[in-house]
Parts: sequence; C-alpha cells; structure tokens
Amino acid sequence: MNLTTEPALPSSAPRRWRLTYHLAIVLVVKVILLALLWNVFIKPNKVTVDIDAMSNRIASTASAPPVHISTSSGDHK
Repeated sequence: MNLTTEPALPSSAPRRWRLTYHLAIVLVVKVILLALLWNVFIKPNKVTVDIDAMSNRIASTASAPPVHISTSSGDHK
C-alpha cells in the first residue's frame, strides 16, 4: 500500500486536455459523417434548370395581379 499524499484539489490541466481531445475526436467524426451523408444523398441529385422557362415563370408571376379570395356573407360580423 502506497501512502503518498495527494493534493486536495487535483489539477484541471489533465481534465482539460482529455476534454479537448474528446471534443476534437467528436468533431472529426461529425465532419466525416456529414461529408459521407452529403456524398451519398445530396451530391448525386443533379438539378438542371431551363433558363428560359424559369425567366418566363418569374416574369409571369411578377406581373400577375394579386388574387383576392372572396368570403361568404356569413363570415362577416
């Protein structure tokens, strides 16, 4: 049995180093998983946009008059 005196409050330096190490590991794993998910689900889906069709669509919705929804006479109080 070793009877050495230990300080009442241990130094926080080893704890901080261990916490920093674990957080770095978690962040690296998270970045790897996000990159993997992006490559599997997002990257393969290519969307082609027809510029003429989109410009016509935007121009037609911008110049269209606002739509008014009429309510029945029973809704007014």
